[in-house]
Amino acid sequence: MLLLWISISTSTSTSMSNMLQQQQNIQNKINQKNQSYKTKILQQQQNDTNNLRYLIQKEQAEANAIITKEKETQIIENKRIAKLKQIQQIEQQKRQELILIEEEEKKKQFIIQQQQIKEEKEKQNVLQQQQQQQQVVM
Repeated sequence: MLLLWISISTSTSTSMSNMLQQQQNIQNKINQKNQSYKTKILQQQQNDTNNLRYLIQKEQAEANAIITKEKETQIIENKRIAKLKQIQQIEQQKRQELILIEEEEKKKQFIIQQQQIKEEKEKQNVLQQQQQQQQVVM
């Protein structure tokens, strides 16, 4: 009987040991799958993060290109405005010069007219004197 009990006990013990080993194997497989899943999730998160960084850098580069283009356009516009102002100043200066020339011409014309009037009066005076002298002589 003791032998039977030892035999049953050994069999039960071996069976239990096998069950524990199977349970441990199953738990190890579950742990491995969990770890593999966690690793895949972390890799996907890292990939997503890298993709987002790339997109942000790309958008930033595009924004910088737009800003640079706008600055270049503003510089060109400022140069164009400066050139227009310069042309306007030259035109204004030319108009002022023309006004001065016209005023000088008017002054010259006035002086000439005054001179002609004076000469005409002198002629009339001389004629009048001659007429008076002729009348006196007669």
